[in-house]
Amino acid sequence: MGQTMKFALIRLLAVAALIFVILPAHVSADGFGGMLGKRPSMGSGLSGFTGPSPTVNYIFTRGSLPGNLTYAGADNGTFFDSSGVLQASGSDAPRFDHDKDGNPLGILIEEARTNSALQSEDFGTTWAPTRASVTTDDQAAPDGNGTADKVILVSNDSHYVEQTVTVTAAPWTFSVFARAAELDWIHIILQAGANAGAFFDLTNGVVGTVQGGVNTAGIDDIGGGWYRVWIERTPTSGGQVARIFLAEADNDAIITFAADTGIHLWGAQVELGSTPTSYIPTTTGTVTRTADSLTATDVSWFRAAVGTFFWEGSFPYVDTVSRAILTLDDGDITDRFLFTRASSETITFSTTHSSDTDGASDGLAVISVNTTVSVTGAFADDDVNSIVDGASSGQDTSAALPLADSMTTLRIGKDSDGNECNCHIERFTYWPRRMIDNFGISITN
Repeated sequence: MGQTMKFALIRLLAVAALIFVILPAHVSADGFGGMLGKRPSMGSGLSGFTGPSPTVNYIFTRGSLPGNLTYAGADNGTFFDSSGVLQASGSDAPRFDHDKDGNPLGILIEEARTNSALQSEDFGTTWAPTRASVTTDDQAAPDGNGTADKVILVSNDSHYVEQTVTVTAAPWTFSVFARAAELDWIHIILQAGANAGAFFDLTNGVVGTVQGGVNTAGIDDIGGGWYRVWIERTPTSGGQVARIFLAEADNDAIITFAADTGIHLWGAQVELGSTPTSYIPTTTGTVTRTADSLTATDVSWFRAAVGTFFWEGSFPYVDTVSRAILTLDDGDITDRFLFTRASSETITFSTTHSSDTDGASDGLAVISVNTTVSVTGAFADDDVNSIVDGASSGQDTSAALPLADSMTTLRIGKDSDGNECNCHIERFTYWPRRMIDNFGISITN
């Protein structure tokens, strides 16, 4: 062998030895667990990335549920179909939701809520008018039926419909679907005394003046000229008035009479919670929508020693409650992998071991409502790291993994305590190897 060839061989062996030393045992030299060149069939979200095939790949934007998942809940629930029409879900039927343009948002997972406003679609019953009249079933409503009412002026001064609901001293949200007619503005309040509400522009879709006592106010464009307007506040316990004023401008609900002048209303909702949730129809009594549950009890695909989770979804609203978005657990909270949307509006990936050091990796990216967020959680012994929207949060190097034989249940959009995410879920994917961080940065960016 020539001298030049000997030196080349020595250099090659040195490089190989260096790679062997630097790379951890669970990552191969190609960075993808030794399967470089195999492309996962991940759909548009991960197209163009070359790497190992996942053992689990659930996509929820296609309108059907993978066969090994079990769904329950959403009794009295609603969702928007691909035509932008509000539909009733039916009992134990998954809700594949859409935006106003018909784009799929994924499966909707929400906590249980109760609509305490009676006759939510009939403002001529239970709702008491003041200097106003109600023409029922005047227009097509967001559900496509001709059940939207028109509230019309009958004299000068303020004009409204109202009903009293019983509340507790906690955050409550009052919402209603509204559409401009001859008037462009609406003013809603939830109070027993001085005004505590907000004004909304139904032509331009903006929030106007927000009055004292209101914590948050919002307006959501649902298409066809309809908006869902809402306020959230913490009232005192007892009877509170849910009142809907007609208004002629921002901060101006005193209107001079004009014949056949008003706005369209439909779908009022008063619910315990600091954000709205999907609409719950009522008639003569309050109605509860049961919580959504999406689980798998066959987790034989899971490899306990190393792995990488990928979750993708969006949040219609973000509150200050920490909410679980994905859990793989032992049927309880003793041993588990957990993704949460924290009260700080970031994503956290954590591990819990029944008798050793727990691990956590907090995401850096702050969540924006109605915007897809992508997150990976990669793990090995003494190695837990999450990446959110292309930003790595930092590795936890002292984490013990959950006990290998204890994982029994995958919960998508909730944890074992029933802490639902109130979110849309687009995808869940799992690789049985600890993918390198650059891979996570690429697929979440």
